[in-house]
Amino acid sequence: MKKILIVEDQLILATLYERYLAMAGFEVAGFATSCDETLEIIERDVPDVILMDIQINGDKDGIETVKIIKSKWTIPYIFI
Repeated sequence: MKKILIVEDQLILATLYERYLAMAGFEVAGFATSCDETLEIIERDVPDVILMDIQINGDKDGIETVKIIKSKWTIPYIFI
């Protein structure tokens, strides 16, 4: 089963994504609302795919967060 990390700062959207992914047979590896939270989750358990919102909480947006992720891991991502 593919593990997907959801990076979304709006709880309603994150919950909807989780439901749709579960219905499609995917496992949600976790939720993050900022760059720091995203990196902490990836350090603990590397997901198979990341759904990345572009505008997230904190001083780094989703695009900057993906640049950091790409420098350390080879995790596919989808901007949402």
